[in-house]
Amino acid sequence: MAFHQPEFLVFLVAVVLSFRWAPARARAWILLGASIVVYAWAGWRDMAIVTTVLAVNIGLWLSPFARKVRITLATVFSLGALFSFKYATLVLGHPLFADNSLPLGISFYVFQLIAWQVDTPQARPGAVRFVPQIALFVKFFPQLVAGPIVRYHELMPQLKRLFQGALPRQRLVLVALGLVLVGLFKKRFLADPLAGFVDQVFQIGPQSLVDAWIGAGAFAFQIYFDFSGYSDMAVGMGLLFGLKLPRNFIAPYLTTNPTDFWRRWHITLSTWIRDYLYIPLGGAKRGVWLLVVVMAIAGLWHGANVTFIMWGVMWGVYCAVHRLTREHLRFPKALAWSGHMAIVLALWVIFRADSLEAAGSYLAVMAGLNAPLLSVEPWFNAGGAAAGLAALMALHWLERRTLVAADARPILLRLRTYERPWVQAALWGLIVFVYLMPQFTGLNPFIYFRF
Repeated sequence: MAFHQPEFLVFLVAVVLSFRWAPARARAWILLGASIVVYAWAGWRDMAIVTTVLAVNIGLWLSPFARKVRITLATVFSLGALFSFKYATLVLGHPLFADNSLPLGISFYVFQLIAWQVDTPQARPGAVRFVPQIALFVKFFPQLVAGPIVRYHELMPQLKRLFQGALPRQRLVLVALGLVLVGLFKKRFLADPLAGFVDQVFQIGPQSLVDAWIGAGAFAFQIYFDFSGYSDMAVGMGLLFGLKLPRNFIAPYLTTNPTDFWRRWHITLSTWIRDYLYIPLGGAKRGVWLLVVVMAIAGLWHGANVTFIMWGVMWGVYCAVHRLTREHLRFPKALAWSGHMAIVLALWVIFRADSLEAAGSYLAVMAGLNAPLLSVEPWFNAGGAAAGLAALMALHWLERRTLVAADARPILLRLRTYERPWVQAALWGLIVFVYLMPQFTGLNPFIYFRF
């Protein structure tokens, strides 16, 4: 039951109505029940795995172990569970289980649980009463599949108030619906139509230099609109229940250097790596080599494929080079953006390719080696594709101006001044309309689904 499927809309409306009409103290339990339903819908295996990982973490938190022992045991167990399902084949050459599909959301809730163990104080007598709050903290259905990775201080205080019967403020309903609508539009009308074109380019291989750059650009926008669309919907659905989740993307393709890019792309992952990996290992004191190491780990987090590891390593090298040269090399903004985006697109090729060999062949064509300038393939309209990418970049710029920041205040927040029942009804109607519109390219799963 993915966010962009019509049946999820029915489920969401039912949960929203139940939440609004329920007594104050029952609302948190409704969200917990709804989250359990989503996991159960995914399958008993997914439900059993997340319940086991959660139960062990809660048990260790409630145990009398010293804080460092508790954190160590919880981290080893959680990462062990992640390794068993995600990396066993890469390391051992064979899967540990007959069903080798990734459990729903495991890459996200494992990191979230590790951060929770580190950030929370030792449990005190009577702390067992907080178990439902911890369960909802981990299983909250809007962000259970693909994040954002939420910290203890960001969500837990809100959940505590909710379980205590405090009524969440409902003054951001229009903002919530606006984010759901924008995220749904990104997925169904931008990311999914791009998917078929990208698959064709990477399966056949680019036939010319122009093909290669357009294909890389198309994938860059596909993964952005797919992942940021999910994140927008997650944040929007959280606001529907009065809960604020952190933003995960801030116009990353308008950046001019790798440091700024990772401050705006998958923000909750990059900050997690910074706070729980990079800084504890020594940070800048260890030199730029540590950037390469932690980015390689970030690449490995994305999947058990050497292409992901290489993608992370090359990002680490790029970040290291930028750190060493940023005080000495200055370029005009347009030139800096062009060079930076060329590197970003080349790195996306490594991420998307099925193997390092395929990535090398693709990158060789991007470099113009043994390839013509233009393709003769009848299915590839270079002019139309280039115009389409320009339009997508314009949308990306417009998104920055309207949804993220304009004079430090998102224009979307201005919807608060129009909080009227008929405006809410109109936005709900638009959401239903988008859900019911025919999808000629098919419904593709989110790229980070079962990740």
